[in-house]
Amino acid sequence: MLVIKYDFFYDQFYDLYTQQTLAAIAVGLMWFKLFTWMRIYDPTAFFLRLLTETFVDVKDFFIMFLVIITAFANVMFILNA
Repeated sequence: MLVIKYDFFYDQFYDLYTQQTLAAIAVGLMWFKLFTWMRIYDPTAFFLRLLTETFVDVKDFFIMFLVIITAFANVMFILNA
């Protein structure tokens, strides 16, 4: 694996935590850009469309699941008080 490091923050204006946070955001956006470029090719476009539709359909379930988890957390909080 080839890793190329270019020090954008050579002047040390940012501390190490800020540099790592900005680098993590940049890497995440690069991966997102890769997935958007994968829509160009037919074999990968089908799977990306399938994943997108699945996440949209599961959204309502996750909202209800979050409400149920919050309700049980509230009950446990009151019981422990």
